[in-house]
Amino acid sequence: MAIATLAYAKHLEGAGIDRHAAEAHAEAMAHYVFPQLASKADIEKLGTELKLWLVLTSIAVAGLAIGIAKAL
Repeated sequence: MAIATLAYAKHLEGAGIDRHAAEAHAEAMAHYVFPQLASKADIEKLGTELKLWLVLTSIAVAGLAIGIAKAL
């Protein structure tokens, strides 16, 4: 995830944060926080994987139910 550190620091400065502190905060966020966040593409991929898991699990449960019904 990209972050415009200069714009972020200027925004913090505009809110009254010291320039040095604002720049340090922006760099820290860009280096330590934002790389850990999920992107929109990450979330969409996870949604697709979850839908596939749900379909396959449903098929497995239906097969198990049919097998149990036949055994009775």
